[in-house]
Amino acid sequence: WNFFFFESDYNHSLHSPPPFSIVFTSGAIAGAAQSLVAAPLDSFKVRFGVNDLLEGKHKSMFVFAKTTWKELGVASIYRGIGLTLVKDSLSCGLFFGVFEFVKQQCYNAFIEGMGDYRETSKKSQLIEPTFVLAAGGMAAISYHF
Repeated sequence: WNFFFFESDYNHSLHSPPPFSIVFTSGAIAGAAQSLVAAPLDSFKVRFGVNDLLEGKHKSMFVFAKTTWKELGVASIYRGIGLTLVKDSLSCGLFFGVFEFVKQQCYNAFIEGMGDYRETSKKSQLIEPTFVLAAGGMAAISYHF
């Protein structure tokens, strides 16, 4: 698998994060899977009118989805997914990559600042959620670019 991730000399240890390319690729795969699952739901939502449900035209959203699927077919449900798939894959890849990178950089800076003082205290236990919060904020910003 190393040939795929461009990191042939990658040796994972306890404190070394996976390379950005691995995290990005994992996130991109997750984004693509999310897109493929969400596309039919988005398609049904766009076609479904709440007024139709209130007027009794459809018994439920499930019945509407089943009828629409039979009438229009799979190709219609996934029409236009290409750009969405690319956008979601890249966005999720970047999100996960930035999240892990920022979290690890914060952690490494904290460990280096501690020096030989490795006593577990409440202060050091509370600092990790701060890293996750900072990483999540930066990842959320990168997701929208």
